[in-house]
Amino acid sequence: MENQASPGLLPVTLELYERAMASASCGIAIADMSRPDRPLIYCNEAFETMTGYRREEVLGRNCRFMQGPDTDPVAVEQLSQAIRRGEACEVVLLNYRKDGRPFWNRLSIGPVHDAAGHLTHYIGVQTDVTEAVEARKRQNRQLQEEQLLSGVTQRIRQDLDLTAVLSTAVNEVRQLLQTDRVVVYRFNPDWSGIVVAESVGEDWDASLDVTIEDTCFQVSRAQDYQQGRISAISDIETAPLSECHRNLLRRFQVRANLVLPISDHGRLWGLLIAHHCHSPRQWHPNEIHLLERLSHQLAVAVLQAELYEQAQAEIRRRQAAEDKLADKAAQLEAALQALKWQQAQLVQAERLAGLEQLVAGVAHEVNNPVAFIAGNLAHAGHYIQDLLNLVNVYQAEWARSGMAPAAEVEALVEEVDPAYIAEDWPRMLQSMRSGVERIQKIVRSLRAFSRLDEAIVKSINLNESLDSALVLFQGRLNALRSGDQLHSIQLIHEWGALPAITCYPGPLNQALAALIENAIDALTVAIESPPWLAKEERPTIWLVTALDPASGRAVIRIRDNALGIPEAVHDRILDPFFSTKPIGQGTGLGLSIAYQTIVEQHGGRLWFESEPNQGTTFVVELPPAPPALEEAESAADLPDRFLIRGNLGDRPIPPMLPNGGGRSMPSLLLSS
Repeated sequence: MENQASPGLLPVTLELYERAMASASCGIAIADMSRPDRPLIYCNEAFETMTGYRREEVLGRNCRFMQGPDTDPVAVEQLSQAIRRGEACEVVLLNYRKDGRPFWNRLSIGPVHDAAGHLTHYIGVQTDVTEAVEARKRQNRQLQEEQLLSGVTQRIRQDLDLTAVLSTAVNEVRQLLQTDRVVVYRFNPDWSGIVVAESVGEDWDASLDVTIEDTCFQVSRAQDYQQGRISAISDIETAPLSECHRNLLRRFQVRANLVLPISDHGRLWGLLIAHHCHSPRQWHPNEIHLLERLSHQLAVAVLQAELYEQAQAEIRRRQAAEDKLADKAAQLEAALQALKWQQAQLVQAERLAGLEQLVAGVAHEVNNPVAFIAGNLAHAGHYIQDLLNLVNVYQAEWARSGMAPAAEVEALVEEVDPAYIAEDWPRMLQSMRSGVERIQKIVRSLRAFSRLDEAIVKSINLNESLDSALVLFQGRLNALRSGDQLHSIQLIHEWGALPAITCYPGPLNQALAALIENAIDALTVAIESPPWLAKEERPTIWLVTALDPASGRAVIRIRDNALGIPEAVHDRILDPFFSTKPIGQGTGLGLSIAYQTIVEQHGGRLWFESEPNQGTTFVVELPPAPPALEEAESAADLPDRFLIRGNLGDRPIPPMLPNGGGRSMPSLLLSS
């Protein structure tokens, strides 16, 4: 049986529905979708109460009349799309009451269709959710404020850069307050000041680093801010301000401002200021409270930065004092080294003076009798030969006469053996001549090597000077000879074709001798060590001279195959007084004097290469003539002059002779 409502019940039901909607606590409105612009045809009393509009002011109008400048266009578009599709929709949007006050409206709309399914009406149910929305906004704002304060506090704890802290603070405050400019203003002692941090919108003038002198402020307001006063002005045009102060604010386009002191224990450091420029603004107590808390944190940052700067200044002061003491100590050390160096030079000069006298005396005392012997050897040879000829004549005459010599003569002839004397005498005479020539050569080498009386520049044959130097080491090498080749040092030299070298002969010979002696010392120590015995290599010194065609310099290489120079002392090996020998066995001056002579006196170069267990090569480069003598440097500069000057440089040096290469020295300088 079909369920149909009684026709008499329909008016009663409709009346009931109308009373129900009219008494509902939420606003209800009905829009007619069949008419142009979809006007409202019904609203209940709650709708009137919520919006402030009377029913006759609502009916016949589209509901958009309640929207305003801050209504979210996204929410409005969401409603429009739902209506076009004939669907239900719910949004929260900002509407405006008749008196202009905004309220948050949760709007739910639902479509109504006729029996044929055509959309005829939309019913809208509205609920005022302003309190809930504002509560949520307050919570979000409070959370943002706490995050701001927490972030600034954390930055203060982690960063001692006051500029960075202030810059972060003004940027975040401007974003949170949605205002046009936030600055930090710092006072000078005369109450003028400068903006040290600023965050400003694009439409407004910047004031960063601008010095501001407000005489009105100095007279009327400085004392108030020192006592902690907070100034909140909603409109500078109506506020009780002096005209000069008002003009200053107008200069920076300010319409409303909020000013809080940044002070520490009564000392006013500066101000935290928020500017609203495009319109007046009523500052909310929560905003004032936020900036008040923030100003306290900025005061902490200022104090912390000042303490840090004081600490840094004290550190710099102490560091300067320490540097001054260090400089003084360095000067004293340099003076001490210079004094020791000068003392060593005096000692060396005395030794060289003694050596000059010794060599001169030896040369004189030895050369005279040797010259006498050499000059008389020829006469002695002639005399002996004449005597031998006379004996031969006597013997021949006795033989012709047939007379027998007396018995004592025969005994003497048999004892003397004139035939043997005649045969051996030329050999003995030649040996004496060789010995005399050797003594003369040694005397010439001593005189040529020492050249101690030659303080002027002379031209010498460098190869001959090296030959003279080698003669001096003959005795030491002979003392080191043994039947075991692993303990017998051999000298191998290769003299290249060199032009005459203009130099100071005496000092240069001394320098080259020091380098050769250094090689002999290194090998003398090495051949007694276990690493050397494991090498099974004969101790050898190579001396090579050559001409560098690119520079025209004479190049001398003195190489040994000892154990090398430890890398730890490479930078000190040419320093004066530095020695790797045991105490009492070396002065540490040989190499440093050699360096001074070669580099400073002759304008040459001296460096070395050394590898562990492979040996060391000292390389000397000498120009054709030394540079003009320059004025001596100060004593404080002396220590730096003796440091090693690098290695082979950009231009390669031809390699040393391999083991066994080159031409051997004469037998008198070689071990057997």
